[in-house]
Amino acid sequence: MKRLLWLFLFFQITATARAVTPDVMLSDDSDLAPPGFMVRSGVPLDLVPDQRRIGPAEEGFILLRVFLKDGDQDASIGIEGLPFSIAGAESIQTDSNGNTTSKCAPGALVRGTSTLKNDRFSIRNGRDAYRLSFEASCGSAVELEFRPEGNGGQALGIWQIARRSQQKLEATVGLGFWRFPIQFIWPDEQNYYGMGSVHIVRGDHWDIVGHELGHAIYQQAGIGGFGGGSHKIDECYSPQLAFSEGWASYFSAWLSNDLADPDAKFEFMVPRRAPIRFENIPEDVCKGPNNEWRVLGFFWDLIDLHDDGEQSEEDFVKVWRALQGKRIGSVDASWKLLREAGVAPELLKQAWDMNFKTPPPGALSD
Repeated sequence: MKRLLWLFLFFQITATARAVTPDVMLSDDSDLAPPGFMVRSGVPLDLVPDQRRIGPAEEGFILLRVFLKDGDQDASIGIEGLPFSIAGAESIQTDSNGNTTSKCAPGALVRGTSTLKNDRFSIRNGRDAYRLSFEASCGSAVELEFRPEGNGGQALGIWQIARRSQQKLEATVGLGFWRFPIQFIWPDEQNYYGMGSVHIVRGDHWDIVGHELGHAIYQQAGIGGFGGGSHKIDECYSPQLAFSEGWASYFSAWLSNDLADPDAKFEFMVPRRAPIRFENIPEDVCKGPNNEWRVLGFFWDLIDLHDDGEQSEEDFVKVWRALQGKRIGSVDASWKLLREAGVAPELLKQAWDMNFKTPPPGALSD
């Protein structure tokens, strides 16, 4: 009798898991990255900078800067929001330039450690969060330089995108929807989102990182359902899959692209079609609302700055408020919601006609 009960429970659990799979294990994003790409292996948890420099600073203080620097570029990019714990001192955090300062006892040896984790996200090897550290005498200025393509640079590249997401969402729509920390697993064999985790092949591919993070935000905000199966960015497939994939790319664009760029595009996504331009979508892309590239272009045209340079944040909020918690299954279903949220009917129709190259179906054109 007990065995029969256990078998019954097993099949019930299995059936439930299969029922929720489309919302938990999402679509195959193998089209985003180059085929046959060799994944890094054996990345140590302790991220070592490509260059470490130590110079003099005011006595009684440690000055620290953490930044990315491309070997071909003179400019450097500070890494913001890294929390450092220092033995015997208050915790510190890097600012927008990647700088932070801590008091210390003159002559003392200072050790600091930062774990790539906060209350909203973490960057992990699958189990543990990566970390970086420094050691210097009090009265030193420490620079930790990372190259974008290196181990530390890729982990910090993911951190940058996640941190930017946290800041921009908090400033526009708030973080009340962000109920569960998002884990970034890097490096992995494929780019995908599932079971609350974002899996990344290359941490320096900012547009793909933003896309996969977009899936996580989409789910936590209850914007829509997920389709399933493989998909090619220039083909048509189910309305739900096209909507979920297109929205994730739209989110990535909002995070990292210039809203005033007349030729907005992704750099690394889908190498066989790169660069992925979404201000001007190629004519050979499958027409209609069942294509993710065109869904991306539609939402982008609702928030870009070509017509009004002061409306970007307001328009993003309108689109977000229209869709949050609605769990819709297609871009068609967004039409009425967007109008009710205050998106101008003429802008909606123009964006639809320009991107999908088809009229809105029936009642949607009213």
